[in-house]
Amino acid sequence: MATIRAFGWVSDNVSHNNHLLNTSQRPAYLSAMLQQWLSMTLKMVTAFVAIAVIILSTQLSANAALTGASLTTLGLFSLVLTGFVRSFTNLEVRMGSVNRLKKFFEETPSQHRRTDFFPDRDWPRRGDIELKHVSASYVYVSVLAVADFILPCPTQPTSQPLTSNPRVLSIGEKKDMSPLAVNDLTLSIRPGERVAICGRTGR
Repeated sequence: MATIRAFGWVSDNVSHNNHLLNTSQRPAYLSAMLQQWLSMTLKMVTAFVAIAVIILSTQLSANAALTGASLTTLGLFSLVLTGFVRSFTNLEVRMGSVNRLKKFFEETPSQHRRTDFFPDRDWPRRGDIELKHVSASYVYVSVLAVADFILPCPTQPTSQPLTSNPRVLSIGEKKDMSPLAVNDLTLSIRPGERVAICGRTGR
């Protein structure tokens, strides 16, 4: 978050996350729309049947008690049918999720490689940590230096220079200019010790 705020990427990240959220929820939106459409269709069919029953009962002088019981049963049938359609739709969605998980477990290759290091079962034999002359940096790509600015190196050559006098750095120069997050660290932590590492920003 500190890096995003420092580079002014807040609005771009918010827009990108909103786009990803809308894209991920699009199937849920469509499913909800389809369920509402099915529910409305069933209610309209039930309403037409109820109107037909009322018209027939008034024209044929049917028993009022039987007509009321028929309308009540018709309303309960509509509720049961709507619940059944929604439950079936949810079941179909869940089965699709289970099918995707099954395909994921069966077809996705394992991330374990033959070159992975697996320690012995009795590791660690001692509870101490030894670091000797450790250096690390966040820079891992080739860079272009223009005046005092460092920009990512383009993957394809371009005929348009960044400035009037761009200067390309070699790998050796890049290593000399790139700041080290950890520089020649030698550290010994004995068993049972608690160690806190605090940077210049207080983290």
